[in-house]
Amino acid sequence: QLKEMAQSQLPADLHAIMHRDDDPKCENLKLEGNQSYLAKKYEDAIKSYSKIFHHSPSFLQMMTALSNRSQSWLKLEKWDQVIEDADKILVIYAQFPGKDDILAKIRAYPVEWKRLYFKAVFKRAQALDALHNKHMAMREYTNYLQYETDFRLGLVTAQDSSFIRDRILQLYVSDYTTYTETMSVTMHDTKSNLLTRGKWSLLPSKNPKPKPRMAHMMVAHDDHLWVFGGARKLYMRNMEEFDDLWSFSLRTHEWKKIQSKNKGPSERRYCTMVAFENKIYLYGGVDKREGIFWSFDPAALLWTRIPIPKDIPSLKSHAACISTSRRSMIMWGGSPDDYAHEKEAHRREFDDITQCGELIEYKFDTNSWRRWKWRDMMSPKPAERTNHCMWIVGEHVYVLYGQATGTPSAPHGTPKEDLWKLKLSSLDSELDWERVPLQGNVPAYRSEMKAVALSNDVAVIFGGYSSDLKSMFNESLRGSFTYMGDMFLFHFKEEKWTLFDADGSRPSNRSEAQLAMWNDCVYVFGGHANIPGTENEEYGGPFQAWINDVSKPMRSDGSHELPASSKPTPSPLIDGEPTCQTCSATRDSAKDKLRQCGNRCGTYYCCRECQKQDWPIHKKKCQPQN
Repeated sequence: QLKEMAQSQLPADLHAIMHRDDDPKCENLKLEGNQSYLAKKYEDAIKSYSKIFHHSPSFLQMMTALSNRSQSWLKLEKWDQVIEDADKILVIYAQFPGKDDILAKIRAYPVEWKRLYFKAVFKRAQALDALHNKHMAMREYTNYLQYETDFRLGLVTAQDSSFIRDRILQLYVSDYTTYTETMSVTMHDTKSNLLTRGKWSLLPSKNPKPKPRMAHMMVAHDDHLWVFGGARKLYMRNMEEFDDLWSFSLRTHEWKKIQSKNKGPSERRYCTMVAFENKIYLYGGVDKREGIFWSFDPAALLWTRIPIPKDIPSLKSHAACISTSRRSMIMWGGSPDDYAHEKEAHRREFDDITQCGELIEYKFDTNSWRRWKWRDMMSPKPAERTNHCMWIVGEHVYVLYGQATGTPSAPHGTPKEDLWKLKLSSLDSELDWERVPLQGNVPAYRSEMKAVALSNDVAVIFGGYSSDLKSMFNESLRGSFTYMGDMFLFHFKEEKWTLFDADGSRPSNRSEAQLAMWNDCVYVFGGHANIPGTENEEYGGPFQAWINDVSKPMRSDGSHELPASSKPTPSPLIDGEPTCQTCSATRDSAKDKLRQCGNRCGTYYCCRECQKQDWPIHKKKCQPQN
């Protein structure tokens, strides 16, 4: 992936640069920049370091200029430029001849070259930390300390090492918040184009409502969220499975259990659900007893079982999207569900595989299928995987992350830390896959996350978990999952990531939640997380995210605000009762009694300290309500 980034960012004559002698002019410019840096004139330092690239620097001079300029951006808190320069260093090292393992390559190079590589990793970690990308920052901090242990370059003092270890643990432990501990996230004035502003809110709902669940399905259709199936973990690993269908009105915020006029699909989980025109379609899943493919008509309240050809597999843990231009459903990845194959009227014959990297398209108008086997696809192509996410933006299908089948050495599966795109037009000829560089404020590796296309310019991913992100400094946390509650936006035109930086009652960390989009708002429902020291938890909802101007990242002057028409969201409700806007304390758990803002805007606080903490944000939006 780094090599692909290098093709467009770096000179083709890297080999010549690596053997070029030092340029005296470049050396003078470096000294000039160093003097400006020591005098805290960081803008002047950046100008001097940038002039080096207009001459003929040696490899060490070029790397040093990038490293020093990145450090100057760090002092100015220009986090996106810090990451950009640090990434350029990492990309160049990826082009070194030799093995694919970058660390194996640089072992043979001089100490100064190694130092510049590891410094770039550390600067990247600091910038990601400042941009609230805690999971990726945690990984880079950990990598930095691990490199120091392996290479012993003397970059990290004992005091620095202790500070970094403490910071890693702070980021790790801060991940675990429960459903009742909803957080009010402050909107920071970070000067960066790697953040997208917005606001979370918990939508109040009354009984009856669906039980909390995970591995369910949800889709937005006709002003409603439609939720089907899923499961809930009970005591001693027992599982309660669901075959119920619910609708949630996005106008009245009321749940309704749907009573269909005929028998529908049995309980299932890990299937997919999409909406096309006036129907909802359900495909695959686990523990099915009746049928693989179903449609539901919300107007007639009727289920219809759709037969599928013998050569089309039933899938679980796959991903599906609608292509409006092709009027079709496109599915990729997952694994075959052998139970369904055996229970069908005819036994299906498939390749001897446990993992699926196949592409399947279903045409709604002609009720026709097409299947591309993974082994028959021309390279390049994404590796087979499950628990990934997929979306369609513009004329491309995107596939992100996921994991391969578990093995004794990797019981939770091998991480697939990459992003691929496929031209929809190539479905009519030869599949054209292309690997997309991970650029910007990139989400850390995860699986069991969900994605949704918000517009023709932006896609959104939320949540997930990773067994790869574990603390190497705390034995009690070793081997545990890291659950994630962050949301990222992928901007199609720039192919760049931004982090959703929001205030309000955000969803807690979880995987196997469901995501849906309606009228440029994102909705989250369900999911689960294993919190250290507690029983497994499932989550309800739904939460709503308002995203400010999703087609553009936040301006570099930090002046993006919520739209003027946005009214402040009242304090979150738990079981219909208001809670503190800052700490989410209830009437029973508050230090003092909950008091409403003096403007009667519907916002509550438990004490003066919480009100003061929230005031810089609240004062911009506080409006009296009738």
